[in-house]
Amino acid sequence: MDRPGVYGAGGGGGAHMQGEARLLACRYCGEVFDSMPKLAAHISNHHSSKRGQGEIIGLLRELLEEARKINQNLEEVRSLLNGLRVAEFTRVETVRRAEMASGSRAEEESRKNLPSFLKDNPWVDILSRRDRLP
Repeated sequence: MDRPGVYGAGGGGGAHMQGEARLLACRYCGEVFDSMPKLAAHISNHHSSKRGQGEIIGLLRELLEEARKINQNLEEVRSLLNGLRVAEFTRVETVRRAEMASGSRAEEESRKNLPSFLKDNPWVDILSRRDRLP
């Protein structure tokens, strides 16, 4: 405030000089009062919604910050999940390839011991799956 002896409603005016009347100004509209109870009544009657708006805005800012943190955490979880999916796919593929390799080696060994009329006979493969067909 530029006026001598006029203090804002938020206090902070410090001690007033002796002989000078202490005046208090409303921080919302600038109206001047000579006592704190009058200023308080004025703010309560005329500016209570403005006081609440500041609190609401503060809460909204806090909520926005929390939402940002949650979003950041969600992105981290997604990234970790994608990494796990890649690792699991790689593991499954490695196991599958190992099983195929060991299965084909076992097939080769068993075919070596077959009589010649059964080797490379397409009917043997068809008949071996017969119990599995519907």
